[in-house]
Amino acid sequence: MKYLIFIVTVMLSQSTLGNESMSVEQLFETELKEKNVSYEKEERFLYRVETSDGKRDISIFNLHQNYLRDRDPEAIKRFVKNILQPITGDLSWSQLKEGIYPSLEPSDYRFVDEVIHKRLADTSIVVMAYFNSELNQIRFISDKDLKNIGIGVQAAWAQAYRNIDSIMDVTDVSFKDIDGQLLGMVEANEPYKASLILSNRLKVKIEKEIGWPVYAVAPARDFVYLFSKEGGLVSKVGAVVVREFKNSGYPISTDVWELSDSKQTAIGAYPTE
Repeated sequence: MKYLIFIVTVMLSQSTLGNESMSVEQLFETELKEKNVSYEKEERFLYRVETSDGKRDISIFNLHQNYLRDRDPEAIKRFVKNILQPITGDLSWSQLKEGIYPSLEPSDYRFVDEVIHKRLADTSIVVMAYFNSELNQIRFISDKDLKNIGIGVQAAWAQAYRNIDSIMDVTDVSFKDIDGQLLGMVEANEPYKASLILSNRLKVKIEKEIGWPVYAVAPARDFVYLFSKEGGLVSKVGAVVVREFKNSGYPISTDVWELSDSKQTAIGAYPTE
């Protein structure tokens, strides 16, 4: 069984802070050496790292993409810490119940057949995911995970959507005036931000400002725009959407979503070429 684990955010040691001349690969290797962790570089952005679970193949491509976009020097320390203590083994229902949620993901995810998911559009799926806030890691859930604790898939999905609704209840949406039209922005962090377009509670937060149903774009896990179906914002945000999709370490799609009661429909996509 492959444990499908994702590192969400990162931080650098003080010895490398501010050294923008170093590549992400150099920063990653420096942090491994400081922790006396053995590794082999297999190819660009791909390493075989010695962990408590044995040797693991670790891709830092997503980390590289985010670093190019954000230029955040706090990039590696937590990443290395997390890969050295991954979420493995059986999860209890008490763990899943608190941390399970529906995660909006690209449909070309490599291990899609090994995890519980629903297809939303040609380019996007919803994956049943578990987020461990202490380790700052995501694990995608498989049928085996649920069978081990005796929980049915439908019951798990129901809990996942209850959790994303609860997150939306405590999440703010801010609005910016763009040529006389309001552009909504979800004030949440990874890993939830894009997935919040799946919440039924979103309507409560935005209907008075931009109406309902609305359009939304979620080109990456940490990027969401919301705007009225009326007016011309759908034609004005395309360049930003494509840029975020191309530059993010966790891209999803350039789809334009129509959000209405209890469903999300992809009505088109911005071209990436």
